[in-house]
Formats: sequence, C-alpha cells, structure tokens
Amino acid sequence: MASPVLAESQSDKTYARAEKAYLNKRYDEAWGTLQKVVEVDDKNARAHNLIGKIWHNRNKLDQAELEYRKAIAAEPQLAEARYNLGVLMFDKRKFPEAEKLLEEAVTIDPQNPEFHYNLGLTYANENKLEQANERFVNAIKLDANNATFHYGIACLYQKTDKLDDAVEEYRKAIALNPNYIEAHNNLGVALSAQGKFPESVEEFQAALKLNPDYPQAQRNLGYAQAHTSLGITYFKQGQLAKAFDEYKKALKIDAMFADTHYNLALLYQHNNQLQPAVKHYQFAIKVDPTNYMAHNNLGVALAKLGKKDQAEAEYKQALQIKPDYAEAQQNLNALSQSPQ
Repeated sequence: MASPVLAESQSDKTYARAEKAYLNKRYDEAWGTLQKVVEVDDKNARAHNLIGKIWHNRNKLDQAELEYRKAIAAEPQLAEARYNLGVLMFDKRKFPEAEKLLEEAVTIDPQNPEFHYNLGLTYANENKLEQANERFVNAIKLDANNATFHYGIACLYQKTDKLDDAVEEYRKAIALNPNYIEAHNNLGVALSAQGKFPESVEEFQAALKLNPDYPQAQRNLGYAQAHTSLGITYFKQGQLAKAFDEYKKALKIDAMFADTHYNLALLYQHNNQLQPAVKHYQFAIKVDPTNYMAHNNLGVALAKLGKKDQAEAEYKQALQIKPDYAEAQQNLNALSQSPQ
C-alpha cells in the first residue's frame, strides 16, 4: 500500500512545480510538467484544469473546453474548473451555458468574488440587469478594493441611466486604480450626459495621458474611444473644428472604430456634407450592422441626395433592428408621401 501514497505525493509535488511555472507565465514549462502528472494520474482534476487554462490563454478554446470538462468529470466539486469553463463559454458568447456553469461555481464557493462578478457580467449580457446588479454588489461586498468590480457596476448603472450612481462608482474605480483608462473615459461620458462638460473634458484628457500596462490592442481601443468621446463633447458644445480633430485622431489610432465613423458622419451631415457623411455611416454599419441609428441617419442623407430607394431600404433596416424606432418610421412614412 506504500506505492500509491508515494505516487500521489510525487504527483502533488510535480503539480506544484507546474503551477509555479504557470503563475510565472512559463507556460511551455508548465505544460510539459503537467503532461507528466496526467501520464501517471489521468483523473487529476487540478492538472486538467490547469492545462485548460494554458489552452485558454492561447485562445485554443476547444482544447481548453475539453480539459475543463475532464477536470469536472474527475472532481465535480472543483469550483474553479466550472468557473473557468463558464468564462470560456462567455468568451464563446454562449451566455446561457456560461450562466449555468458560473451559477454552479458560486453555489460551490459562494465566497469567491470573481465568481460573482463574472456571473454578473453574464447576466448583463443577457439583459438580466437586476440579477447582474445583485452579483456585482456581492462581488464588491467580498472585495471592496477591486477597481474592476466598481467599474463593472458603474457600467451597469450607466446603461440604466443611473448616472449619479455611475459617476460615484467610476470615481471609486479610479481612486483604486488611477491608471484605469476605460473608467476615466466612461466617467467622462457620464459627466457629459449630465451636462458637466468641463469635468467630462478633464476625464477624457486624463484618459489620453495615461499609458497603462495593457495589451496594445486594448490600449489603442481605449485611446480611440477617449478621442471619440472628447469629440462628441466638443460637438455638443458647438466646437465643430475641435470635434473633427478628435475624430481624426481616433481614426488614426483605430481606423475600424465604428463609433468614430458614426459620429464623424453626424458632423459631416450637420455641415450638409452629405457624400462624406454617407461614406462614414456605411463604414460604421459595415463594422456594426446593428446600429439602427446609423441606418436611419444614412437613410436621411441618401434621401437628401435623391436616392429614395436606398433611403427606404435603410429606414426599413433600422426598423427591422428596432421595430419601435419612431424616428425611422416617421422618415419612412414621409418618404412614401413625398413626390417621386
């Protein structure tokens, strides 16, 4: 009976080495070490879970899913494996499956704030906003010093037009992490919506001065959004030249950023420059086909250019996306009543 105990002890030591390598981002070393573990013990749930995380970090989602499921089969009460599989399903945009797995993880380990937070994100993506709010609140109760949790609930408040609460939570996130570029940007958006333009400009400018240690693509997205948001604020104030400059800066950073193209189109349309407005609306729609306002406004521009058939198609597309969109319906009715 001595050999199995010795083998298990050795397996634990080998796993510990793999985990240390993983935490130090030496993924190839961790991978090789974990293979030794599962060769001896193919039912080692922790090893399969960690192999899954390595695949997940490399965006090999199908391979990661297979390993997470092996971990769950070997140890059904391993909450982390259910959580990781839930996050993977979230990444695959399979929100009902993510919800089920994350709920199971929370049931097994209700004291883990990350479990609550990511379940909240899943609810938010399913438009289950009250449930999302409850999970975000739970996460903050368990870890009040996590800037991401405050940012998450602030985004939810902003989505539901609770701007005072959103501003408060964004400020908490920034107090905990002054380099939180998205929090500065979104705080600027919320302040702008409250009509507090000087304060909003300060937040956008603060976002643009930051150099956070994020992946390049994420950092560029943050900068592009910040320039766009600053441009929107200038546009609302009637400072059109400044707005135009900010939109151009945003597109220089991220030429595919749909929000910038949409707002630049609005500016061109405001100046009755219809051809460039059409061009940028079309680009915004190409990137984000669900932008019903872009379809409607493109229809308005096309109608002014005498392209009524194309305008009609855009109004109908806007209504297909949002059937209760009164402005698009009014424009469609007006178009049908206008002389050919």
